[in-house]
Amino acid sequence: MKKHLSAVVGVPALPGTLNYNGTPFTEIVNQCVAEAKQLYSYGIRDILIQNIGDLPMIQKPGKDTTAFMSVVASKVRDALPNGCEIGISVLMNDGEGELAAAEASGADYIRAKIYVGAMVAAGGIETSCMDEVLQLKQRLGSDVKIRADIHDRTGVPLGNPSLTDACEQALSKGLADVLIITGKNPEETLSMVHEVKTAFPHTEVHIGGGAKPSNLKEFLKEADGIVVGSYLKKDGKIFESLDHSRLTEFMNAWQKAAEGEE
Repeated sequence: MKKHLSAVVGVPALPGTLNYNGTPFTEIVNQCVAEAKQLYSYGIRDILIQNIGDLPMIQKPGKDTTAFMSVVASKVRDALPNGCEIGISVLMNDGEGELAAAEASGADYIRAKIYVGAMVAAGGIETSCMDEVLQLKQRLGSDVKIRADIHDRTGVPLGNPSLTDACEQALSKGLADVLIITGKNPEETLSMVHEVKTAFPHTEVHIGGGAKPSNLKEFLKEADGIVVGSYLKKDGKIFESLDHSRLTEFMNAWQKAAEGEE
């Protein structure tokens, strides 16, 4: 299987959120489109649009966020060739909003942060979005793919279900297309991915964060794909602008790791 690379376009704080600074929405859209085009120019063919600027990250942000994310994704979709995949993630865990925005904008997939079970996170108990995603998917006749985070590092699973049990639920009951695994550090991530790939060898498994040039080779020995965000930004901070020296370094390392070079 060819290794898969997704890169995050971080949407600044949207109107109506606590830390929105008054930037006109058209400027926000233009910034996101420019960032997506830069990532594409470096060879990245999968762009994940995520509202990282919205604080606090509540479980169900609301219809206004869905509308804004639909427009951003639509403009990014129009700016890039059809061969580039577009994904949407509405934080903290608005699966229904993600799917609606994906359908409206022509995006290819959603990233559901808490797809099965429940997690104790900073905002309290966050619960599965699986049922609402599947119900809306059926109503719309949608073929948007589902990439599901399992035991995401931003929280602690409620009830202590095993990692493989949660993956089984996402696949058999939630019809997830891809599983996303991210530990609290690279070592934990590798251990978790190894466990999942051993249990589900024919399932596509991506690492959802923590990638950098120095660990890409190890990550790609275990995982089928990587999601990268912070490393590509100035000083490795997700809210900063893209850093072209970091992009070049990362993509050079990616090419060698993906092709199995030493």
